[in-house]
Amino acid sequence: MITQVKRLYLLLIIAFLLKLSDSKGQNSIAFKKPIDIVLSKNYNRDLKSGSRLIIYGIEKKRDQNGYVEIYYYGNDSLGVKHSVKSSYIEDAIYPTNPTIEEVWEIGLIKEKVYHNLLSYGYQYDLRSELNQEAVSYLNILNEKELIFNDSYLEDYLYKLLNKIHVGYLADNRPGNLSIKILKDATPNAMTLSNGCIIVSTGLLSCMRTESELISVLAHEVAHFVNDHHVLSYAKEIERQKRAEFWGTLATSLAIATDAYLASNNKNYTFGILSSSAAIAATLVSETVVERMGIKYSHEQEFNADFLAKNALNALGIDDYSFASALQLLEKNFYMNGQYTALIGGKTHPSINDRIFRLGFLYKSDTLRNDKYDAKISLVNTFNAAWLFYTKSDFLSALKLVNRNILANAGSADDFLIKSRIIRRLSDTQESNLEALELLNKSKQLPSDKLLTYDKDEALIHLRLNDKTKAKECFNRYRITLSNELPDSKQSLNSHYLSYMQKELSWTNDMLSKIDSL
Repeated sequence: MITQVKRLYLLLIIAFLLKLSDSKGQNSIAFKKPIDIVLSKNYNRDLKSGSRLIIYGIEKKRDQNGYVEIYYYGNDSLGVKHSVKSSYIEDAIYPTNPTIEEVWEIGLIKEKVYHNLLSYGYQYDLRSELNQEAVSYLNILNEKELIFNDSYLEDYLYKLLNKIHVGYLADNRPGNLSIKILKDATPNAMTLSNGCIIVSTGLLSCMRTESELISVLAHEVAHFVNDHHVLSYAKEIERQKRAEFWGTLATSLAIATDAYLASNNKNYTFGILSSSAAIAATLVSETVVERMGIKYSHEQEFNADFLAKNALNALGIDDYSFASALQLLEKNFYMNGQYTALIGGKTHPSINDRIFRLGFLYKSDTLRNDKYDAKISLVNTFNAAWLFYTKSDFLSALKLVNRNILANAGSADDFLIKSRIIRRLSDTQESNLEALELLNKSKQLPSDKLLTYDKDEALIHLRLNDKTKAKECFNRYRITLSNELPDSKQSLNSHYLSYMQKELSWTNDMLSKIDSL
């Protein structure tokens, strides 16, 4: 009992201190690295337009009347210390070739992030609320098994993030950069208030080079660094209680996830992916995004674009990579009828506007990098399966598996999907033999054993008019299905069980009529 009282007392003290800090705000922020600037207008008789200053912090002062003013402090070329009103520093001339660290520091100054932190306080209560929303969101992703787990790919993405930003904020704001991959073949990326960047499998496949991916990640980092979540979070509007909101959402997803969670079997791929796609679409809906402070203004989107462009320059990456990334997204949205993303709306400006605001011209999107495709090969396979099994988008799926195969990273699933696509798109002796060759290649590669190999081979032999071999394959398939059902009947999900029973019935029918075909 005493321990609980002490714990409650400690929590109250912490809450009080946070509230006190929030109301009064911090008085100063020291930069991690000083910034060398040149004033663009006269400040006083000592500091004229063209005067050089090395600024290394920002502070809050009160004048004799009690009014708060924000000043940047630093030294001039002679080492004399000065305090300069924030507006003069925000409008100053900055280094033309800043380092990546300077890019983010300059952004914090020019976008008035430091100014706002000292003027309005850190709003820790609001940040805590946003963080709890982010945690609730991530919990649902984990519960619904919507995180694409690939340790190598995750490590690769962190390697790219390390190039872009150190990962944490040095000004007492909470949060740090992290990354999660969402199982969603639709290209999407967003940053939660706690610094977790969500990138969809679709976004990774949509990009064709590492530089394009870096540009998208840099844009998302800019939203986090510039505090756009706090500025966008409409706390004053009527909000459904957090537990109630996420509980209701989880309940609405329960039916859709039933097949997904219980039928995680590669022989039932289409059932798994259909459910996964439906869930992911709900979790990136406008209602969910707005609740987490990710409904940015046009100005915030443009600012994030410019910061990302500057980051690319600092990293020695051709900033056309950013234009290329935007063009690839534009093409994908156009092909899939996502016209809102093309023309813009309340949150995002149109992609066309973003490209021209950045000063880019359209070029051919023929960039390709086999090393990049090898790194994201499992993602390409996942998206190809989704496009093939749920959307019947054969050409798009074929492009993805071919990217893996050309990069010498083709998996058993890639060759199987390609074999099936060829059968959908052609029926010649040559194409059927190619489909058979691809199927055999799939069998030879390491993978989970698929029940359906014999079924696929039987269908190809029927196309080749070899009924004897087709019968042999169908008989093997029937035996495999029969052996699979009794032992696993108790643990099988009803959707998968029904599917297996129908497969067995269909196979028996095929064997009974194969001679008449």
